[in-house]
Amino acid sequence: MKPASIAAQGLGWVDDHTRALAPPIHTSTTFIRDPDNQYRSGRSYARADNPAYDQAEAVIAQLEHGAAAALFSSGMAAW
Repeated sequence: MKPASIAAQGLGWVDDHTRALAPPIHTSTTFIRDPDNQYRSGRSYARADNPAYDQAEAVIAQLEHGAAAALFSSGMAAW
């Protein structure tokens, strides 16, 4: 696909839970821990592991021909 198509279509992403075509915004939150106090969902705190970044990171990685990309909210780059 051409870069303009990748950017416009967002890699064809659809939210599995809500069927939304645009990613929902997740405010800061913590995620539920397993009974043994682990985070097996892969996310522990939304500022560092915000699901709203998943699609944008995938699109940027695809556009830049990279293996991955990382987005940070304001101030997180200094973390």
